[in-house]
Amino acid sequence: MAGLKLSGIRKSFGKVEVIKGIDLDIEDGEFVVFVGPSGCGKSTLLRLIAGLEDITAGELQIDGKVVNQVEPKERGIAMVFQSYAIFPHMSVRENMGFGLTIRRENKAQIKERVDEAARMLQMEDLLDRRPDQLSGGQRQRVAIGRAVVRSPDVFLFDEPLSNLDAALRMNTRMEISELHKRLGTTMIYVTHDQVEAMTLADKIVVLKDGEVQQYGPPMDLYHYPANRFVAEFIGSPPMNFLTAAVEQQADGQVFASADSIGRVSLPEFNFVKPATMHLGLRPQYISLGEGPDSHHRFEATVGVTERLGSETLINLKAKDGTKVTAVLPEDVELQADQTVIFNFDVNKLRVFAI
Repeated sequence: MAGLKLSGIRKSFGKVEVIKGIDLDIEDGEFVVFVGPSGCGKSTLLRLIAGLEDITAGELQIDGKVVNQVEPKERGIAMVFQSYAIFPHMSVRENMGFGLTIRRENKAQIKERVDEAARMLQMEDLLDRRPDQLSGGQRQRVAIGRAVVRSPDVFLFDEPLSNLDAALRMNTRMEISELHKRLGTTMIYVTHDQVEAMTLADKIVVLKDGEVQQYGPPMDLYHYPANRFVAEFIGSPPMNFLTAAVEQQADGQVFASADSIGRVSLPEFNFVKPATMHLGLRPQYISLGEGPDSHHRFEATVGVTERLGSETLINLKAKDGTKVTAVLPEDVELQADQTVIFNFDVNKLRVFAI
């Protein structure tokens, strides 16, 4: 097992810089997820760690050793790709043991380690099959098993579930999480799916345009996003944003005034001068009715209702026409075009610069 330290990592392709000075400390045994939109640099960063791309500038350490010039096979890393990358002419057993075979490991030891990985991944009955006899989820387990038998210091996963349907993604995600618990090995996982990131990660790295926007535990990013980009990207449905004028009175009390929800006291914020800002409010924090005295009330018109089984999404239109989404209990009954009072706890508001 090993920790990683990235110091000022940069990567350019010609004149185009795609990774722009990234600093990260990944602890030994952590499960870290790189997440962000397409083109943000997350897969490129993973390939830099694997040694599949050369680092333009900066320093990469694995287990305290600088590995910028170390060959990929010498870094103690195993990588699981989106495309499975398994050999169609080999059996599952041969695919899983291939990395050890080319290293000329003892045949008995290869068999023992393949059998152990197969038991761990519940695929003992698949060992004699060929890839064309397997489902997509089973092929991905073969790719994961091939990484496991190598006993690497670090596992790298590059969007391994994107080719699977929703049910298989959930099952395989649970298997990867269980695998991490059993092995305790450092894992770095790339995805564009924030649900995968939230459910798998010890820590999440949110990337945009080759830069880290925020790095921390999933619920820290959910409750305390560093900026509007993180607030929009993390959480489903996305956070609501309302434009408001924010000012601090002489007694130190801060107020936000928005046409959509009226005048709101912001007890946790301290602004020195007036400013126009965005108020962020998660749909899960909006409730029906007037609520307790500590909550702020606002009026909105009901639009489209989406019933999801365990909860109901209500699309609202505030007084000034601003669209707001609320997540309400499954049994709520509201009519389209009905005007209703809603409320939220002002301490749940987040404020972002425009």
